[in-house]
Amino acid sequence: MLSTDVSNRLPEGRRTWLRLAGSLWFAAVIMVLLLVAMAFATVYESSHGTDAVQSAFYKTWWFETLLALLALNVTAAVVVRYPFNRRQVGFVITHASIVLIVLGAWISDRFGVAGQLALVEGETTSGFNVEMDAVTLVNRSTGGRAEVVLTPSLLESLASPTPTSLPTLALSDVRVEVQRFLADAVGRESVVDDAPYPQTAVELAATGELGDKNAWLFAGKTAEVDGLAVSFRMAADAAELERLLAEVPTATPTRIVNAEWSGGAAEIPLQQCTEKPAALGDSGFTLQVLRYLPHATVGTGNKMVNASDEPLNPAVEVEVTGPAGSERRVAFARFPDFRSMHGAADADNVKITFVESGGGAQTPIAILGAPDGALHVRFTPRTGQPVVQRLAIGTPVESPWPGRRFVIRRRFEHARVSRTFEPVGGEAGHGVPVLRVKVASAKSSAELWLEKQRPLPLTIDGAAHELAFGERSIPLGFNVTLNRFTVGYYPGENRPRSFESQVTITDPVNGRTQGRVISMNHPTEYGGFSFFQSSYRLDGKRAMSVLSVSRDPGQPVVFTGYITLLLGMIVVLVVRMGDRKRQTGEHRSNGVALRLPEVKAEPRPSPRRAALAGTSARRTGVLSHSRPEPAAAGEDTPGT
Repeated sequence: MLSTDVSNRLPEGRRTWLRLAGSLWFAAVIMVLLLVAMAFATVYESSHGTDAVQSAFYKTWWFETLLALLALNVTAAVVVRYPFNRRQVGFVITHASIVLIVLGAWISDRFGVAGQLALVEGETTSGFNVEMDAVTLVNRSTGGRAEVVLTPSLLESLASPTPTSLPTLALSDVRVEVQRFLADAVGRESVVDDAPYPQTAVELAATGELGDKNAWLFAGKTAEVDGLAVSFRMAADAAELERLLAEVPTATPTRIVNAEWSGGAAEIPLQQCTEKPAALGDSGFTLQVLRYLPHATVGTGNKMVNASDEPLNPAVEVEVTGPAGSERRVAFARFPDFRSMHGAADADNVKITFVESGGGAQTPIAILGAPDGALHVRFTPRTGQPVVQRLAIGTPVESPWPGRRFVIRRRFEHARVSRTFEPVGGEAGHGVPVLRVKVASAKSSAELWLEKQRPLPLTIDGAAHELAFGERSIPLGFNVTLNRFTVGYYPGENRPRSFESQVTITDPVNGRTQGRVISMNHPTEYGGFSFFQSSYRLDGKRAMSVLSVSRDPGQPVVFTGYITLLLGMIVVLVVRMGDRKRQTGEHRSNGVALRLPEVKAEPRPSPRRAALAGTSARRTGVLSHSRPEPAAAGEDTPGT
């Protein structure tokens, strides 16, 4: 009997390949390879984490190839049996369901997204971040946005000396090309004279007993040189220059300690918070000044000491006390952002600044630029009148402080700070990830370093832009506002039991506003996205709710595959049970047909009857000791 499957209708070569693709041993090989890969992935994940195993195993080309081969095997196993009979319906459904599940997983991997958004009470967001690096360019004037995704394999290529491809992004007539990636780099700053916009800066050096110390001064900024605050200002005209040179300090200084916290602020006179701790409103914090240092400088062992009684670098050492304990800090009057510039963070979210005005010039040393390009310096000691001198590049000038001279070494008219990065030598983990990019437009072009999680403001052809390297941001298409976040604790313990976020979703498309509650076991869905309450973080004294956000377009396909797979297995089970019942019935029918007829035993005759029967038989010739002769051909045998 010839087979009617579709493979017999194909040429011999294609028929062989089709049956090979749908064979059982090919399926066994694929399944073994998948099991081995997943076993190694499980071990790898335990030591490297989920993100690493995704990049090393589940999102690689070879793992996706194995899944594609599995789908090919299942599809070929169905095709070679076409056309199908009624007994093969369950087989077709189960195999088609497996293909459907693999297809849904592929759709989720290619088109699904998953990330997080973090909000404090009252904050609103319209997007969330995913754990995928990207370079983003935003035009602040028009709101235009462009980005390029940097996959792990692409970053690995950019980290090599000879990258195979250079990703680019374009926004209007601005083009950004990514040239190099350093996963662990350390930066060094220098001032160069190639800014596309005018910006005057001078390099001031101080010579003294401790050697030479120098710093760059940008117009309109204040810097520290050898423990002294130095300002640099360009006068708009001759009248303003004359007024600045003749400026006389007031007699009595005013010293104020400013405190800012979540929900309030206070200005406390120095004398008031020196005598006793001052309460910071109803925040539960107190502040007390331990020391006032007119000329603060760093002494032995990196400890802050007072060098003199002249107000050259005023500072206060304060103690902030709160529910979590006490913390000591130093606040400088000339450098209010000193802590943030050096990476310090206030765990209790209380910011302290110190202001000293009057009783001296704004800064002990002021560099003043004239409209004609000339430079002047004004020294203002604590006692005596200000001293004004003319400055010339390369010519030192004496100061009112013994043993100190100052000199202008260089002057740039288009100054900018250039940061260069180099790979960290030795042990890794001490630097930051950076990208080397080239930004080009119709009128200008520049190469610069882009540090991760530090957006870089740029002015390109007169328009404000922002270039950033960090996690990719996915727009939601609607706004999410956190109204209230609550944490539930176990009775009598400080261990969290549950988290709950009360949010408001505002859709600008239809103008609808909806209130939703998201808790640990009760997610919410809107606009194709699912929101889950995953955790929370502390932002100072405020709790920050962390929501997991996902969009999985392949989920309905996978669930449909699961349902049809179960249905197909039920059909296969019913068909097999029917076959077994039918076979059992056939065996029973065959047993009745082959049964021999029952032979009944005749009663034994008596001796007298036996003798009479024997006499009768001899008379008729039926009984004889001699074998009867066979009948001749064509002759009937007796009794026929």
